Amino acid sequence: MMRGPPALPKNVACTLALWALLTAVACTHGSQRSRQGDSGLSTSTDSTPAGDSAADSSRRVDSSPADSGNQDSTVDTILYPDSAAGWDSAEHGPAMVVIPASTFEMGCTASQAVAEDGCQPSAIAHTVTLTHDYLIGVTEVTEGDFLIAMGYNPAWYDHDNSVDCGGDCPIQWITWYEAAAYANAMSDLAGLPECYVCTGTAPDFVCEVGVNPYACSGYRLPTEAEWEGAARCGTDLLYSGSDVAEDVAWDDVNDRMSDLHAEPVGLLAPNGCGVYDMSGNVAEIVQDGFADFTADSVTDPVGDTVDGFWDVRGGAYYLGAEAALVSFRQPGAATRDARDRGGGFRLAMTLDP
Repeated sequence: MMRGPPALPKNVACTLALWALLTAVACTHGSQRSRQGDSGLSTSTDSTPAGDSAADSSRRVDSSPADSGNQDSTVDTILYPDSAAGWDSAEHGPAMVVIPASTFEMGCTASQAVAEDGCQPSAIAHTVTLTHDYLIGVTEVTEGDFLIAMGYNPAWYDHDNSVDCGGDCPIQWITWYEAAAYANAMSDLAGLPECYVCTGTAPDFVCEVGVNPYACSGYRLPTEAEWEGAARCGTDLLYSGSDVAEDVAWDDVNDRMSDLHAEPVGLLAPNGCGVYDMSGNVAEIVQDGFADFTADSVTDPVGDTVDGFWDVRGGAYYLGAEAALVSFRQPGAATRDARDRGGGFRLAMTLDP
């Protein structure tokens, strides 16, 4: 089972002081985010994620903390930082939630196998232990975030009028290098260590992994295991927050606001950890390269970061509901400098590595 949130670590406390923002964080039970115009993100105390009704209670899994015995499986969420007074993610970094260290089943678990009509060969179910608490972005990085930080906007759209989706829509048509460079830019802003070694100028960055991601206290891409742990949030629901795709995922059926393009972040229901759009909208680049899972148990795994295809997770607005399943895996671009339709990302950060 997942445990409650840890005390705020030193690096985060220092970051808050540096940014001269609020000195406290908002702690809510099953925190959810609501869109309130220009006022930024806020929290609510509605503790029932979409698809997590009494009938779904049996679907919450025993996701045991790495350093303690079984506890209540309900996840308390820290929204970091408290944005009720107005939070500009483009200038100060993304709003994030704490995902506690845990042990969970990753890959094609029993419910996922039924939904997929069989498992992907690359997604064999196995036990994963993540030994560090970590932060993950409440939403995907948006066009507005990326444009202000990096000075350009590579987003691409595929619909009849080529109308820009807007600053609240997730950045897409992004390379792995650009995602890493953006993470470094956010680390620089916060006075945190850079997790990547990047050279070149926009948009032709070349970036390499600087350190083990779990040992870096700056902003970075989530590892695939962190991504799936946050998407599942202690459950074995089919999608991130629900067994019903249309509750939580923009896909090729549910894209009801427009003609198959990305949608503004945070419009559908979040999962139980308060994270939005992990199923659908844009496919999310992660730290790891794509490699088949095995049945072996692993601790703090990181896939190949040198050769082969790069991993993307969560499906996308132009893909079907199957791709939005929390276990579904797909290789992205073959090289880190290649762009992919509908490819975006969200940020993560290790707490007290």
